[in-house]
Amino acid sequence: MHFCEHMTQHAPLDRTKSRMKGILALTSLLAVTAVSAVARETASLDGAWQIVFDHKNEGRTAGWFRQQTFEALADRRTIQVPNCWETIEQDYEGVGWYGRRFRVPASWKDHEVRVRFGAVNYRAEVWINGQPAGFHEGGYTPFVLTVGDLLKIGEENFISVRVIGPIITQNAVLDGIGPNEMPHWRGAIAGGIWQGVELVATSPEYLSDVFVQPDIKAGRAGVRVEVTNRRTRGAKATLELAVVGTTGAVRRELTLRPGENLVNLSVPIPNAQLWTPDSPYLYTLTTRLLVSEHVTDAVDQRFGMREFTIRDNSYYLNGKKIYLKAGFWEGFYPQTLAFPPNAEVVRREIRLAKEAGFNVLRPWRKPPAPMILDLADEMGIMLIGAPPIECMNYWPQLVPETEQRIAGEVREMVLRDRNHPSVIYWELFNEIARHGLARLKHKTSLLARDLDPTRIVIDESGGWADGARAYPPGSYEPEAINEIHSYLRAPVEPRSYNFYLRLGQPGFDASMVGWSKLKAPEGLMFVSEVGYGGLPDLPANVGQYRREGNPLTPDYRYHVMLLESIQKAAREMEWNEIFPDTAALCRASQRVQAEGNRLELEALRLNPRVAGYCLHAYTDGDWVIGAGVLDLFRNPKLTYETVKRVQAPLYLAIQVTPPNFSEGQAAQFRFQAVNEQDMRRGQLQWEIVAPDGSTVHRGQNQVSIATGISTLLQTNAPPLGPSGTYKVRVRFAGYANENEFFYLAKKDLQAPATEFAVLDPNRQITPFLETHGMHFRDFTGAEKLPVIVATDSSPDAETLSRFKLLVDNVKLGGVAVFLKTPGVRVGAKNPDHPLLRSGVFPFQTRLRAARGDWAPVNHGVRPHPIFEGLPANDFMGQAYLNVCATETIEGIQAPPIVGSLSFVAGNNERHEWNYHGPKAAWWGADMVVVPYGNGRLLLSTLRITENLGHDPVADKLFYNIVRWAGSGK
Repeated sequence: MHFCEHMTQHAPLDRTKSRMKGILALTSLLAVTAVSAVARETASLDGAWQIVFDHKNEGRTAGWFRQQTFEALADRRTIQVPNCWETIEQDYEGVGWYGRRFRVPASWKDHEVRVRFGAVNYRAEVWINGQPAGFHEGGYTPFVLTVGDLLKIGEENFISVRVIGPIITQNAVLDGIGPNEMPHWRGAIAGGIWQGVELVATSPEYLSDVFVQPDIKAGRAGVRVEVTNRRTRGAKATLELAVVGTTGAVRRELTLRPGENLVNLSVPIPNAQLWTPDSPYLYTLTTRLLVSEHVTDAVDQRFGMREFTIRDNSYYLNGKKIYLKAGFWEGFYPQTLAFPPNAEVVRREIRLAKEAGFNVLRPWRKPPAPMILDLADEMGIMLIGAPPIECMNYWPQLVPETEQRIAGEVREMVLRDRNHPSVIYWELFNEIARHGLARLKHKTSLLARDLDPTRIVIDESGGWADGARAYPPGSYEPEAINEIHSYLRAPVEPRSYNFYLRLGQPGFDASMVGWSKLKAPEGLMFVSEVGYGGLPDLPANVGQYRREGNPLTPDYRYHVMLLESIQKAAREMEWNEIFPDTAALCRASQRVQAEGNRLELEALRLNPRVAGYCLHAYTDGDWVIGAGVLDLFRNPKLTYETVKRVQAPLYLAIQVTPPNFSEGQAAQFRFQAVNEQDMRRGQLQWEIVAPDGSTVHRGQNQVSIATGISTLLQTNAPPLGPSGTYKVRVRFAGYANENEFFYLAKKDLQAPATEFAVLDPNRQITPFLETHGMHFRDFTGAEKLPVIVATDSSPDAETLSRFKLLVDNVKLGGVAVFLKTPGVRVGAKNPDHPLLRSGVFPFQTRLRAARGDWAPVNHGVRPHPIFEGLPANDFMGQAYLNVCATETIEGIQAPPIVGSLSFVAGNNERHEWNYHGPKAAWWGADMVVVPYGNGRLLLSTLRITENLGHDPVADKLFYNIVRWAGSGK
């Protein structure tokens, strides 16, 4: 069984269609038409097959592998191969039987015939004419079975395949395989024969593998050839290798023993053209096998002359330092799920990626379809190769077979894909949280190294299990690197921006690293997951699904569900005052995503310690529906243009410090450049644009921008006009950028004359009130004034009695403002706050985390006097970077002044969302007025208290709250 017999799949796509994928002749028998390639002939078995879903797992005992028995089954259906069976049987998990008739040409009488499956998920058992031909376990890589002696040459034949699909959400055990025990892709179920099938006919002496190992320094390519001799006697043979278009050629005389024969050769390639993303030059190696001076087999293998390695804490491509700008590539497609519907879709994906400045894509946890690899080679995008091994606390479930299954996935991925120059390294595991997988990291890395000495091997993305390690090309000894996953919220607060800006530098905030382990703080630093999400245009997506989609597939269903649940949430929050329709709501979500991604990537690019990043995500997927720069139909979101801007070869960064400031407060503008080109000289032009669109200040400077990171200009903010959102714009040599800041004039930041009381036992806001001359007194219970509550900490007995008086006053008609609302955290078993435990607080409020990450949490502001003079009628953007809520109140039925909106990313106990998409949208209140008796409570989770005196937006909000509380409105 030769798992690596795949060379001809890597011919240029146009030739592959004509030479290697001959279409089956029509007729009820689906007879085979062979396509000749010298002494090798192939015949496609793609097209219409019959399938029966074996719900009771009875088919093996009942002999469904026999043609007569199979074709007598009443519930046979037609299915196209390749195809995921979810497209015809909704969310099916279990056993399926495939069958079809085919004819074999009489000319194949003396040939060695094999059947090659591109991928069958998960376990495949194959019969030919009722006789067992072999089996394969592993859902994403090819396998080959020798079947010539089971065929009736020149006659009709029958092939049957029993498939055990992934067991994921069902509590079932099939043939000893339980739920989530098999390594698999985290995205839809993708069961069945989901890649192509073909017959291959050769002489008994044939080429079973060709592996090209470029050596750009020596100007040659090492070639490892595997030759199979199926005869019982040895044979004299000749190998001829030639690199098309060069003088590189070699000839070797061999004595083939029966079985496998390994031959190592070297082919000179003088003055080689190197493969790079900008110039993806491909060579073709033609390998011919001759026996008795007759060609018995020949294959063409494409390859590229390139070297990718780690050195001096940086990545190097062909000896030149390269900064990785990668995108997390979901590989999930509408309706076809696990594989692209056609090459044009992939061409468009890669073209859009390159135009946006990406030089790497990270296919997510499965070896991509060969079409994708071929196009990446041709179009010049680098790829990170990864087997379908997701980890964390759940995938795969640990059983005695786990190690063998993981080794199989890694072995077959490397053997299939190691000739592709686009694949720059192997990333074996992801986010390991269990020792049962951590113990396999080194052993599995050595397996990959044995199979491919030319590439870097990364043992774990994210470095959860004691950090990540890299094995440079040729090395069996790892070196510690920093492979970091970091998801921080948008709007991007200064702490988050500065974390990315200073990551790996002395004194950086290591507490924000999360689960990733930094075992080499001075070593290579790669942030392999970063980014914030935004909703796709759900009305447009759902419209396209309803016009042309398949309601059986999970993506169709969860798009419809998510749209309907978001519309319901918007109605309940009365967001029609903010957004005229759901499409406008989705665009507003994308604006938050766009600015969040721009700022996070900007900070990483400005950090000289960072060697690259991978934005999560380039395309939407299923459970990560909101994360992509492109939606699931590959339409660019608003963030596409901002990512394109920040990834330009010359990027102009604008930092405003502080990002919100008031009249009389010192603020500074800092202009920096990240330049991947040679030194540039010219005029730097910048301007400040007022809220009404007028330009209030202009400046220009002659600057020289060297390669790397440089500071171009630092200047103080000039006098400004009215309050509002200003923009700073900068231009240089055809490159441009802009950044926003919020400014408050003195006349709009006056403390109110309203009298009020405070309940502030820990003096969290009292110093601010005293400094700003506000008219307040401590609440004792006798005051008939609005009361501002500035604590949610555990009160002592005296303070608890004051809270009881406060609640009684509200019930009689008073107003109380809780700047920090007490509540039970979602997931907590019992109330952990004394005000709730004691029953003093009149509501059993639930607090839910509302920070957001790849699943966005957007915070919408309805028109209200509390937001007078501040941005409203939209989602909170960068003006609210400090005060935006990180948790929200659930269960309050009143329409909120500020509300959080997101969707359920999943059930952490079952993890089923990864295959059926996200759950329904939810909403919470960040600020809401709740009647109680004859009075009112204003409940808030906005981060006002901790930012008073530090952010004028927090000050303005507080002043507005006091005015509102005293107004009686």
